[in-house]
Amino acid sequence: MSALGTLKTIAASVLAVTRERRRGETPSPRWSWAFHVGVRYLRDGFLHLDSLPVAEHRAEMEKIGFADPAMRKVEVTATTIAGRPAERTRPKGRAPTRAVLYLHGGSYHYGSPRTHRPLIARLAALADAEVVAIDYRLAPEAPFPAG
Repeated sequence: MSALGTLKTIAASVLAVTRERRRGETPSPRWSWAFHVGVRYLRDGFLHLDSLPVAEHRAEMEKIGFADPAMRKVEVTATTIAGRPAERTRPKGRAPTRAVLYLHGGSYHYGSPRTHRPLIARLAALADAEVVAIDYRLAPEAPFPAG
């Protein structure tokens, strides 16, 4: 989704949630307005990906750009672990003594360390740790158990 597409989806989510709440329609009384908008944005902006073939879904996920201020606070280094590509993310100018192994979400079908970089960057900065994210093989091309 382009930056303009993202803004349009956010605006549509804000309008839809505002209308729903004026009518007294809320999925849960505990949901804040901002949380409700976030859920609507994710549903409307990304749910359509589930109807795409796996290769197209992956390509769309890789195109999503997440400009996140946390990325300015970390260093990302490409590496290889047990023959698999991986990324090491650590706070800039620091030598953390802790490490976190991060396995990205995506139902073992979608995603990569790249698609999860903003979250990984925040984790590294907040935990003052080096975060290692492995670019593991994905199904259906690599069925379990991968040999």
